[in-house]
Amino acid sequence: MLKYEPAKARRKSRIIHVSNGFIGIVLTAGILFSVLLVNSSVVGVASTGSDAASIGAATSTTMQDQTLNTNALDAHTKHRTTSAERKAAAIRAHKNPASGALVTAPNPGGIPDYFGTTPNYANSPAPTADPVTGTTSGGIRKFVDSLPGVGPDPVPGAILFGKNNLGQYIPLAQADNTTYPGSDYYEIGLVQYTEKMHSDLKPTLLRGYVQLSTAKVPGKHVALINPDGTPVLNAAGGQVYAVDNPHYLGPLIYSHTDRPVRVKFTNFLPTGAGGDLFLPVDTTIMGAGVGPKVTDPSINDNGTYCGTNLTSPNTPANCYAQNRVTIHLHGGNTPWISDGSQDMWTTPAGEKTQYPKGVSTKNVPDMDNGIEPAGTMTFYYTNQQSARLMFYHDHAYGITRLNVYAGIAAPYIVDDNVEAGLESNGIIPAVRDEAPLVIQDKTYLPDASTLAAEDPTWPFALNTSRSDLWFPHVYMPNQNFPADATNAALDVNPMGRWDYGPWMFPSVPAVVNYTSFPNPRFATNPCGNPPVAPCEYQFNHGTPLPSVVPEAFVDTTVINGNAYPYLNVGRNAYEFEVLDAANDRGYNLQLYYASTAGPFVKFTGGGGSGASAALTVDATGSITGYTITSGGAGYTSAPDVAVFDARGHIPAGSGAVITAGVDLNASNVTYGTVVNMMIVNGGSSYSVPTLCIGNAVSNPGLCTEVRMVPAVPGAAAFPADNTNPNGDWTATTGNAANPYAILDGRIGGVPDPAAIPPTNMIQIKSEGGILPAPVVIPNRPVGFDYNNSVPGVLNVREKALFMDPAERAEVIVDFSRIPDGSTLILYSDAPIPITGADPRYDYFTDGPDNTLIGGAPSTIPGYGPNIRTLMQFRVNAAVGGGLASFSMTNLTNAQPQAYAQSQDKPIVPESAYNAAFHTGNGNTYVGFPDTSITINGTMLGMKPKSINDAFDPMYGGLYTTLGVALPATPCTYSTSPNVSDACPIPYNHWDPPTEVYKNGNAAAQIGSLADGTQIWRVYSNSVDTHPMHWHMFNVQVINRIGQLDGAIKPPDPNELGWRETLRMNPLEDTVVAIRPIKPDLPWDLPNNIRPLDVTAPLGTKMQFQNIDPSGQTANVTNHLVNFGEEFVWHCHILGHEEIMIMRPMSLVVTPNAPSNLKAQRTDKTVIKLTWTDNSTDETDWTIQRKTGASDWATIATVPSTTGPTKGTKVRYTDNTGASDTTYYYRILATNIVGDTTVYAPGVGYPNMAADSAPSNTDTATTK
Repeated sequence: MLKYEPAKARRKSRIIHVSNGFIGIVLTAGILFSVLLVNSSVVGVASTGSDAASIGAATSTTMQDQTLNTNALDAHTKHRTTSAERKAAAIRAHKNPASGALVTAPNPGGIPDYFGTTPNYANSPAPTADPVTGTTSGGIRKFVDSLPGVGPDPVPGAILFGKNNLGQYIPLAQADNTTYPGSDYYEIGLVQYTEKMHSDLKPTLLRGYVQLSTAKVPGKHVALINPDGTPVLNAAGGQVYAVDNPHYLGPLIYSHTDRPVRVKFTNFLPTGAGGDLFLPVDTTIMGAGVGPKVTDPSINDNGTYCGTNLTSPNTPANCYAQNRVTIHLHGGNTPWISDGSQDMWTTPAGEKTQYPKGVSTKNVPDMDNGIEPAGTMTFYYTNQQSARLMFYHDHAYGITRLNVYAGIAAPYIVDDNVEAGLESNGIIPAVRDEAPLVIQDKTYLPDASTLAAEDPTWPFALNTSRSDLWFPHVYMPNQNFPADATNAALDVNPMGRWDYGPWMFPSVPAVVNYTSFPNPRFATNPCGNPPVAPCEYQFNHGTPLPSVVPEAFVDTTVINGNAYPYLNVGRNAYEFEVLDAANDRGYNLQLYYASTAGPFVKFTGGGGSGASAALTVDATGSITGYTITSGGAGYTSAPDVAVFDARGHIPAGSGAVITAGVDLNASNVTYGTVVNMMIVNGGSSYSVPTLCIGNAVSNPGLCTEVRMVPAVPGAAAFPADNTNPNGDWTATTGNAANPYAILDGRIGGVPDPAAIPPTNMIQIKSEGGILPAPVVIPNRPVGFDYNNSVPGVLNVREKALFMDPAERAEVIVDFSRIPDGSTLILYSDAPIPITGADPRYDYFTDGPDNTLIGGAPSTIPGYGPNIRTLMQFRVNAAVGGGLASFSMTNLTNAQPQAYAQSQDKPIVPESAYNAAFHTGNGNTYVGFPDTSITINGTMLGMKPKSINDAFDPMYGGLYTTLGVALPATPCTYSTSPNVSDACPIPYNHWDPPTEVYKNGNAAAQIGSLADGTQIWRVYSNSVDTHPMHWHMFNVQVINRIGQLDGAIKPPDPNELGWRETLRMNPLEDTVVAIRPIKPDLPWDLPNNIRPLDVTAPLGTKMQFQNIDPSGQTANVTNHLVNFGEEFVWHCHILGHEEIMIMRPMSLVVTPNAPSNLKAQRTDKTVIKLTWTDNSTDETDWTIQRKTGASDWATIATVPSTTGPTKGTKVRYTDNTGASDTTYYYRILATNIVGDTTVYAPGVGYPNMAADSAPSNTDTATTK
């Protein structure tokens, strides 16, 4: 995102920190309330909705929401925006309607209205309930389509294979195992296509991978067609054919341990304007705008030059194209040239651009001699790892989040003989009884009128023949302009979502000009002093149009490419390979018996909007109570209350009469809101929420909800014993204000414990493969750590199957104890964001109407938007497949041995591995003051790293970086904070590498010279939970440490084993052990030598932090650096990755030894040396000499000039010898990785040298 300017001070990328160093969050009060009326009597019993929000209790201290803001440890200096404040601001705005129409109304591609009542955030099509006819139409119904399986053809008796009712399936790639003997070979293309993703949606425009037809694997030989009807053509103009039609998440690659997979990949996206993304691109972020051939990047200020979707139909050739793509195998032990990271991509052949491929793009040496035509890349995946689920996706610089959201991702499965043995012995389900569950969230464009109301500046024409994807593109600030120290309430923007540094109080200014722009609507309705909302301020804030946003939390659950699918299962055990493939959303997965829905209400008239309520009914179907979930605003009279029965309930209930009361006292803060209701007549025969157990409900299509109860002690028979497989729902916190972690009074309640089924998900693998022991996942809601020792951050404590983006879990679900005819729902209640929940991202049945604060209306039962009720399981004994005799005892006995057979031993011994490796180890944890750890008698120092929140210094939006830290060091050199007794030093992706590590040796003693083990302690100086992902290698989680209380927190049971994606929580340090070991390859690799900033010309200076890891000044210039074998680590919340929570990692590999050394005297004391270069990765030659029995001494180190080639004869002349002396010579190839620049007076950046074994020895004698 940050750029440089050669001529004037421009977007310096030194992070501007808040005074105490991290963007904080606050625990806030909810404003919702609950009243139960029976006829006209007020009764002190709360009613509940149909499913739950895990956020927000109506008390002053529980978690209603925790909007990102600044400086949690210095609460008196910063103002925090809460949902209560947003709603209060919205109510004030409705008291004072705007004076007139806007002169400049928002329009597609135009300037948004940041201060009015437009959310600039769209929602998927919602159903319409007609109060006159009592009917509901439109919207996206839940559980009407079956789950797309692996296909296309069903496998007899296997329920998880085959297409669904819409023809959707995940194509299984067909291997060519003869072109490259010993390898599976695939040719894969990238195309644009459409697919229908739900019965209630039209086809959706997508991008995705497709297996190409070859002579050896012709498949169906389908002629590929673009969505506009034109043929997909190759570079020669010929028709491109595929094994099958493109389908969402295809093709799934199925592989085996130690058998390589080779891929030839070709980008067949359209070129020119047709190749531009159909999602908004912010061309001011790094890698998406101007490239290094532009000498003055100010030409693209605010994204005006690089042909954004808003300003130009074509991207100039000296800007990066929007049809760049690659393949990254997430989780693969992969050579760096096949990593497919941010600088390894290609445009299609024929694209008119100065940047047809990424600067680090390299092809596989023995595939077509490493030479491919334009638009084509080759990849080599070693599969030198145990059985596991991985996935491959795009990783192109600056547009990863958009490409993945558009569909560029697919599963990749590795199996091994150990897993096959477990299957053949009936310990786990067979391959035919396992399948991926790829969970994502999407928003689909609503109709034109709704889009105009919700997001009027959406920059693309609405195609009424399709249901295309929507993505957030307007940075809506939490603050109004300007910040007001005397009346913080006036600064609250009810539609705001993210903090804007220059408008905060105290402000965090941007470094350069883009803090504000004139507001074209100011003249129509200017704000006075003090401002009376709604009004228009003189200036808009300065984020680009369109703008990258920190996260895209959207509203519709999609699994395997279908919204809200169902799956028919037998009364047997099945294995599901679960992948959180959402861009940014996390999940807390649980299983409950489904329930039918109850009736619901809609408010109409009365001059206002935004009121919502949930109803309760008795056993006869009479309405007996309600909960006002939102009072709305702007009501000048009582609105009408229409009662609707649940979808599909026949005959529908009738006769209910309910009235609403509005506060019309203008002096009250609740003025214009619905404050009470009266049930005049409860009616009869309305749908009664009924658990779908056995044959209690004959139509599973009616089983659309999870039944809820109040989240308060005593409201139901909650599990209260940790020996229960579903955990202790009554667990306490030790906090007097919030004594319960789960039963905290949260809005919407918690699932009725009567709905807990007699089965649990049993996790046997994570993304690192099999676990050392199976883990029984409790069916329970999230519980929060209300401990006062962590103020401002509400971390999740209790959890079920808790997953952040890119995490995987392979689970067994045994349905044998579920009564025939039952329906279960896969349910999630993860707060979003995880440690700072915003109720507008929590879409659930009968939830509050959040339209007044920019959110969605209340969700109608049986419909979306919903991110809680994800998927149905319909249990039918007649359905085949599955493991009929699953035994938890057998699995528990077998899994440790399977772990020992297929997984590496842990780096740090722990008791959890004793059963697998027959050891008697205790646990070794790192404490708060520790700076080292002792492993088997060897002490290793820890490498301090950091995650740091701040603000974009050019445009002012939220921004997060990775960096290093100085333990126990005051931050005297910058405004960075002292957190956890450590001073973080934040770096951008393009700063010199700081993570440099040696290639490990599995046979070497840990801590020896041959060992590459490192222990990282990552200090989180962020308010978010970040799923950190390491390319190339796995890590071992040692423990977490509370920064404020020093508590040692062991890893969760399902975090044991090996991980490559790991949650790092706010105000915690996470300690991990790494031991990277390069895979065995059939060829040698070169180093990756590239500019620090690949998007800028060499010699530029303004984009760097200019502080070395010791805290000293280092004035960095963009120059070529040897990154060795380069990988990255980054946050896998893709919105975070895109704003550069990513850093390079440099693997230092030892070169091959030179040979054929010959020493020849050419003059009296002049010796000529020649030798053969056998390495592709040496940077220097180390010439050593000795006489007789003396030690070897280095007489010269000279740069290598042979580059990545081998077999070249190298020469050196030694003219430093003495007369009449016999000299012995040998040569070492040296690989120096990292930035070797001397930055006086600073220490500089880390670098590491690896010397080869010595060459042969030769002698020469001088005269």
